[in-house]
Amino acid sequence: MSRPDSVWRMIAVLGSAALISGVLLGYFHDLTATPIAQASARRLSESLREMMPSFSNDPLTDAVGACVDGDSLRIYPCMDDGSLVGAAVESVSHNGFGGDIRVLVCFTPDGAVAGFRVIEHSETPGLGAKMEDWFSGEPRRSAIVGSRGGGNLKVSADGGSVDAITGATITSRAFVEAVNRACSVFNRYRNEQAEDYS
Repeated sequence: MSRPDSVWRMIAVLGSAALISGVLLGYFHDLTATPIAQASARRLSESLREMMPSFSNDPLTDAVGACVDGDSLRIYPCMDDGSLVGAAVESVSHNGFGGDIRVLVCFTPDGAVAGFRVIEHSETPGLGAKMEDWFSGEPRRSAIVGSRGGGNLKVSADGGSVDAITGATITSRAFVEAVNRACSVFNRYRNEQAEDYS
């Protein structure tokens, strides 16, 4: 057998293996995409039920999109008898120490932060990863719940009033940025709703 024949045979075998692998990956991706999406929607719905007052609509069905700096954020309005009892905004910051930080921020109708959940992050365990506990509603300067920052929250290192996580200032800034983006989106949504009903 000549050398060129063995090269073409190797290319054919490797090409076939790559093609079969690609088809199998695509098949398993399609197979798992729906269950993953359903589990994500279930977790989101449970988080809304835990953090928001009683509502009668389906916020996931009634969700609306908003674009901020090229990112698509989602607003989940919570209604009861046609009145807004609060809303949640799924927000993101791309400036975390380990990458994106995705947060679900819940608001009262007047714009106060009612609660939040960190949905996704890649921050350092033991440092940035403890952002959900650190920024909870305990009576300290790091608390986000109850704030009415209106999108202007800052960590104390930047002259603001929110204490950063010790040893994780970059994560803290990114978390606060995601909350600020959520505040801005909710305030815009609330103003648009008020105009629709006036």
